[in-house]
Amino acid sequence: MLIANLSARYRDPLSVFVGSAAALVAVSALGVAAGRTVVRVVPLSLVRRLSGLVLLGFGVASAVAAAGG
Repeated sequence: MLIANLSARYRDPLSVFVGSAAALVAVSALGVAAGRTVVRVVPLSLVRRLSGLVLLGFGVASAVAAAGG
């Protein structure tokens, strides 16, 4: 949605596409590098458990928000 809005606002969809694609590649590379570093320092089982807890928290927060709380 944001990219569509930027394309409409600046009326240069090619530049917006190139910029957004470059940003996606950069963020993905950063995520891969950070993930490799975390797995070297922290055991994989702990990473899986912590990520499961975080996702469970997101699920609970979504359910509470959907219930109107």
